[in-house]
Amino acid sequence: MRAILTKSAVAAYGLLFCFLLNGCLTSNQSSASSTPKISGKWTWQNPSLQGNDLFSSSCIDANSCWAVGGAGTILKTSNGGSTWVVQTSGTTNDLNSVDFVDANTGWVVGDGGVIVKTSNGGISWATELSGTTKELGSVDFVDVNTGWAVGDGGIIIKTSNGGNSWVIETSGTANDLLSVDFVDANIGWAVGGYLSDLFPGYGLILKTSNGGASWVAESSGVTNELSSVHFVNPNIGWAVGWGGVILKTSDGGGSWASQPGGTTSHLYSIDFVNANTGWAVGVGQILKTSNGGNNWIIDSISTINFSIHFVDGNTGWAVGVGGSIVKSSNGGSSWTTQTSSVSTVNLMSVDFVDTNNGWAVGGNKILKTSNGGSSWVAEFSGAKYDLYSIHFVDSNTGWAVGDVGTIFKTSNGGSSWAAESSGTSNRFYSVDFVDANTGWAVGDVGTIVKTSNGGSSWAVQSSGKTGRLSSVDFVDANTCWAVGWNGVILKTSNGGSSWVAQSSGTTNDLTSVDFVDANTGWVVGWNGIILKTSNGGSSWIAQASGTTNPMFSVRFVDGNIGWAVGNYSIILNTSNGGSSWAVQSSGTTNELTAIDFVDGKTGWVVGYWGTILKYTGN
Repeated sequence: MRAILTKSAVAAYGLLFCFLLNGCLTSNQSSASSTPKISGKWTWQNPSLQGNDLFSSSCIDANSCWAVGGAGTILKTSNGGSTWVVQTSGTTNDLNSVDFVDANTGWVVGDGGVIVKTSNGGISWATELSGTTKELGSVDFVDVNTGWAVGDGGIIIKTSNGGNSWVIETSGTANDLLSVDFVDANIGWAVGGYLSDLFPGYGLILKTSNGGASWVAESSGVTNELSSVHFVNPNIGWAVGWGGVILKTSDGGGSWASQPGGTTSHLYSIDFVNANTGWAVGVGQILKTSNGGNNWIIDSISTINFSIHFVDGNTGWAVGVGGSIVKSSNGGSSWTTQTSSVSTVNLMSVDFVDTNNGWAVGGNKILKTSNGGSSWVAEFSGAKYDLYSIHFVDSNTGWAVGDVGTIFKTSNGGSSWAAESSGTSNRFYSVDFVDANTGWAVGDVGTIVKTSNGGSSWAVQSSGKTGRLSSVDFVDANTCWAVGWNGVILKTSNGGSSWVAQSSGTTNDLTSVDFVDANTGWVVGWNGIILKTSNGGSSWIAQASGTTNPMFSVRFVDGNIGWAVGNYSIILNTSNGGSSWAVQSSGTTNELTAIDFVDGKTGWVVGYWGTILKYTGN
């Protein structure tokens, strides 16, 4: 019954990588069913519990609370949040809203019309037939039998038998409904609007006084899309939405008046414990009122919160981006984080030298693990600008590159980093070394720089291109490839003294290249493109990826076994050199930006909001 933001709103705060690589595409994750599957699984390493966005929470007392979110995530705490455990939902669809009526009985709704129910506090969840495939954004029950769910296209469904069957009600609108709240078995409200790219509007409010048999539109007085609605009794209620709008009614919705919330940030959820005391959350802010909304106090917080729920005047939780969970025990005067994450920055590159020692970069952060990712620590790089690529030649010696021609080197495994002069202010996207002395970095406007003395000096090489170069990969001190915008593939056979363009057969932007020897390599890029060469790039053959998603990174451990990752959390794998590719379940909806494997059974993926996943093969 609490707020659920639109998926477009989520995307609005997670498009940095797509922007850098020229935009995002529509999700399409089909694959070749004939691909021999590689047996193994992906597990979360950062955040330690899980890192999918959490869209909704429901708490029945100060100890027992549930939170739900992306990729079928359901979490529960039984001790006030000291520990949270993952429950098995039985679906990989995004779960958008949860509502419990007692310690045992609760429902969750989500994308594709998914409804799951538990009668044992979440020990097990059973799927219910909703009668729709539309995205369901909110659910609210008034007792163990009677409840409603609302969603896309004005869908409203009701059950009177605890979810054994659901009946579609006539809402009178084709606009999206994002939140529903009932005060008893007859009286309830639903709010929403419509989507125009990332700029929702309309201010839709519907009310029923007969249990949903009929719904009547009320005048909200605003054109902002409304994300959440909450009533404390049949007369007094609030709704919040885009642009920081806060509405209140004191006459059961007969009239709605705007309240001065003091923010223009989008508000996604509102909750009151009585007619005076309530909270609203959104982008980096938590608002509180103690006088029914006449005045709101704004507290800044580092996370984007999608849902807030208080069980009394003191104890409440807010959940949001990247699996964040924060709790207050003093009515919102202070908040403590209940999830463990070494970093929540968008990670752009990962590199391991063996099964234990690895590094990841993103923003101006460098993360390191010495135990295969069981724990990660943040290393201080001294970088003033964002970093996009990292590469180590052994457990001590490595480089990180990024904005404004930034190059950093470590000779002690990352305990300290020293800046090197690249000779350019262009952004670097990729760095690769053949040994401790010889390496290249590539970036914007066709930039290629090379060092032959371990980074003591870097020399600019002529690529002959003016577009972005996204990735570089060597096989020896002489032979190297670089790929980039507009289907560009470059090769050098003389250590970069000259670079020769190869025909890729595509104008799609290319994002990553990986060779296993001087003849055999792969390139990935936009529109799901995967190219392979078996003759050192003299010819490139397109492989059927089964997706139109942009692919951001590719890694092979030999001529047969490889992986690629990309937009919309897609992970592809092949065990036959790419003749066919299959989708692997990543367990997340977060953007995945880079991948690295040390052998056929051990690998890592990084992505948005500090996402680190590890693959363990059987």
